[in-house]
Amino acid sequence: YDPGRVSRGDRRGDSRMSLERLLNDYASRVGLDSVPRGRDGAYSLVFDGRYRLRFIPEGTNTAIIHAVVATLPEDPLQREEMADRLLTAAVGRMRKDREVLSLADDGRSLQLHVRMAVDITPHAFSGLLTSFVNSLAFWKKLASTPVARLPPPGLGIAFR
Repeated sequence: YDPGRVSRGDRRGDSRMSLERLLNDYASRVGLDSVPRGRDGAYSLVFDGRYRLRFIPEGTNTAIIHAVVATLPEDPLQREEMADRLLTAAVGRMRKDREVLSLADDGRSLQLHVRMAVDITPHAFSGLLTSFVNSLAFWKKLASTPVARLPPPGLGIAFR
C-alpha cells in the first residue's frame, strides 16, 4: 500500500482525479484548506511566497500549469534584448525540460507553462510541481540577471 497513490475519497488503487480534486488533495497534504479558483476558472497556488502558479483546466483530462517569469522592460531595446536572451536559452533547454518558455499574447511578459494530465497520482503531481517551481526559479533568476552592456558601435574607436 502506497499512501501517496490514494487520496481521501478515492477508491483504493484508483488514481484518476479531476484537477480540482488533485489540487485539493495536494492542499490538504501541505496543510492548506483548499486551492482558490478565480473567476476565469483557473486555480492559484503560491510557493515560497514568490512563485505564483496558475492551473488552467483544459477539458476534463488535462490542464496547464502557468506562471509569469518576468515582465518585459518598457524600453524597446531592453525588451528585445531580454526576450531574445531568454528565448534563445529556452531553445537550448528544450530537450531536457518539459516546461515551455514563451512570449505572452500581449507581448509584455515571458511565461512558463507545461501541459499535464489530471489523472496522475498525487505523488507524480508533487514531483511535477517540484520540477515546475525549480524551473520557474531558474528562469526568474536568469531574467533578473543584468547583461553586461557593450558600448554602442563607434564609441570604442580612438581618434588621433
